[in-house]
Amino acid sequence: MARLEVCDLKKRFGPVVAVDGVSFAVESGEILVLLGPSGCGKTTVLRCIAGLERPEAGDVRVDGQSVLRLPPERRDIGFVFQNYALFPHLSVAANVTYGLRHGRHRLSRAARRRRVAELLELVGLSGYERRKPHELSEGQKQRVALARALAVEPKVLLLDEPLSALDAALRRELRRELRRILKERKTTAVHVTHDQEEALALGDRVGVMNAGKLEQVDVPQALYERPQTPFVAQFLGRANLWPAQVVEEEGSAAWVEVAGVRVRAEVLGASAGDEAFLFFRPDWVELGEGPFEAAVEGAEYLGDRWEVRARVGALSLVLRTSQPPQPSLRFHITRAFLLRP
Repeated sequence: MARLEVCDLKKRFGPVVAVDGVSFAVESGEILVLLGPSGCGKTTVLRCIAGLERPEAGDVRVDGQSVLRLPPERRDIGFVFQNYALFPHLSVAANVTYGLRHGRHRLSRAARRRRVAELLELVGLSGYERRKPHELSEGQKQRVALARALAVEPKVLLLDEPLSALDAALRRELRRELRRILKERKTTAVHVTHDQEEALALGDRVGVMNAGKLEQVDVPQALYERPQTPFVAQFLGRANLWPAQVVEEEGSAAWVEVAGVRVRAEVLGASAGDEAFLFFRPDWVELGEGPFEAAVEGAEYLGDRWEVRARVGALSLVLRTSQPPQPSLRFHITRAFLLRP
């Protein structure tokens, strides 16, 4: 186990700022997931940690010691690539033990054989030692790549969207297995994904990135229920964001006016007259009698619920209901928060 610190990391590619002052810490044995859209800089952060890219500024520390000047092979950091990067001419066993045949991780043949047996049992591939990568499914290749990265017992493991090429059902199965394996070995890990469900299910904490910046880091439930920025609210799950104005303070809450209706929302430090966004999830809408009336524009049946798109005047609304929606709905908001623009 090891503690990883990323301190004010900055990286440019020509005129493009790929990573802009990113800082975070990952505690020993913790799984941090970096979540964000394509091009937000999350993979570049991983590559800077691993030593595959050199940042213009900032530092990377493992157990308090800077590794920024060390080459990748001396950082004691493992990397699982998106395309697995297995050696096609080597067997599963040879792929897993590759790092144990060279350099400071070198083990004897007997020790390598024991390590292969242990790791393949861990990832559920006992008996596959002699197979080549082309004889494996995508899910099995992913497990081999993970076993190879764990073989050298790195202090920190980095995973760059290793589940993105898998179908939805297999992705759900393997993310459970991945979390089990990382927790069983108490591995400090940074996992990158653009899949929101994967991030919430896999991470002890989740960091949301946008345009090279880390907007918020928190435990999954807090991140989902209490986003701190409009981008985090909209990127992580479905969200309603309505422009609103604070009309009255009330301790840790405030009354705001939106679409001609006063709504109570939780907020810290709001003052009368402030402009803000009223944030609420589709599940925080209750149909029936209420001050709002919405005109339904469309609905999707998702098996256990209907997801409804509607409008309240000029405002768009997403809500969920167990019954097919009527053309017109009345509702009230059961829970809401204010977000700064």
